[in-house]
Amino acid sequence: MEEVLKQYPKPVGLEKIQFDHVPIFSVVGLQLSMFQEPWSHGVPVVVTHIDSVFQGNWGPAYFIESYGSRPVVVQDCETETTRNTTVKDFFMNFGISDRRSSILKLKDWPPQKAFSTEFPELFKAFIDAVPCPDLARLDGVLNLAAHFPLNGLAPDLGPKMYNAFASPQDNEHHGSTKLHMDVTDAVNIMLWAASNHDGKAGSALWHIFPASSVAVLRNFLREHGFTALGDPIHSQSMYLTPGLLDLLATYGVRPYVIHQHPGQAVFIPAGCPHQVSNEVDAIKIACDFLSINNVRETQEVVSQLRYQRLQSGFGDDVLQFFTTLWYTWKSLSHMSELVAVPDIFIVGGDTHSEPPATSEDILAEEQENALSFDTLAITSPGTRQIHEICSPTASHLTQGRDTLSHLEEKKKRRKEKKHAKAHSQRPQKPGFDFTCPIPHCAGYYHRAGLLDHL
Repeated sequence: MEEVLKQYPKPVGLEKIQFDHVPIFSVVGLQLSMFQEPWSHGVPVVVTHIDSVFQGNWGPAYFIESYGSRPVVVQDCETETTRNTTVKDFFMNFGISDRRSSILKLKDWPPQKAFSTEFPELFKAFIDAVPCPDLARLDGVLNLAAHFPLNGLAPDLGPKMYNAFASPQDNEHHGSTKLHMDVTDAVNIMLWAASNHDGKAGSALWHIFPASSVAVLRNFLREHGFTALGDPIHSQSMYLTPGLLDLLATYGVRPYVIHQHPGQAVFIPAGCPHQVSNEVDAIKIACDFLSINNVRETQEVVSQLRYQRLQSGFGDDVLQFFTTLWYTWKSLSHMSELVAVPDIFIVGGDTHSEPPATSEDILAEEQENALSFDTLAITSPGTRQIHEICSPTASHLTQGRDTLSHLEEKKKRRKEKKHAKAHSQRPQKPGFDFTCPIPHCAGYYHRAGLLDHL
């Protein structure tokens, strides 16, 4: 293990973080509690042996055979110019060392259609193999974005494919993916990579900076080459070459360095600037998720990206962060009421029994906990079972339909009674039509004000 850890130099400037190296886990036997220990400190994580659970062979031959005639747009990693080609013409160059002058990449593929529709077999294989599924799957109960309503326009968190040629590791080239910062957490799995010249397995070189180094990193970029408007990280216009990385170390900042091989997953916390350079031609698939551990970093990046959009004039609020938090709270509130009557839904007791007399107190406490983002109800051991029961697609939902309808009707009457009483006692203030759902909170808000208050 010590020999493996030598590949991951200690990042400088992490006084508040307990981990000197990137933690490495095997997917075999990996428990969420093991993963959460470093992840809760904002440290990237590597998970190995994904190929032992990832079904299928997803090399260039598969995409040539299945999608060869499909038109795609590829980008030159150095000039950022684009060109039209086909899947076959792009992937046929993979693994050929003496082929071309341009370093091309096919990123964010497919660009518009849903991944599950475009690549259904690969989508299923990815979803079934992604480590820590409760956290990183699109439907993971600990993924806050998974609580978006099924009939809503949910944010597109992937998965997407990232395919790129090798880039020389020198001071003249700029890698496969330039320095940037994601608004959400992400997991990136390498599916295939060409071999090195010596025949050994190839890899992709990652530099991931801790969120605590962002301020110093921004100043450094402005001093060493960034002259455009906006944010030097969010502009995604710079790549830190070996020479610049050595110079940055004199400022007290050094990144985590990861060599990602086929069958390995890299977890990147929200708010951590990072860049990637393929040392060989490689095929990767990545997906975003929103964990409670890094929600403050996500909120900070959301604010930064808003200013970046104002300065640059382009970009969208893809995440819908505050809307996502609103739906998460609504979902957890509903779960809390089900938790308050465990005999009905978990043990399978009397389906006509009434909720405990203290259910309102329990619900109020759970709602306050959910809003504090410190003791979410979703961390309870029975969460997955509760989540399945709450899911409209759960096959066993019909068993408790009568009881669920009864509880929802009772909750609806209680809420109507409470709101009617509050409305009759409130001062008339046109436009402020929303009351705070937190018990004992007497505020009245318009829609935007309520979201900001929450």
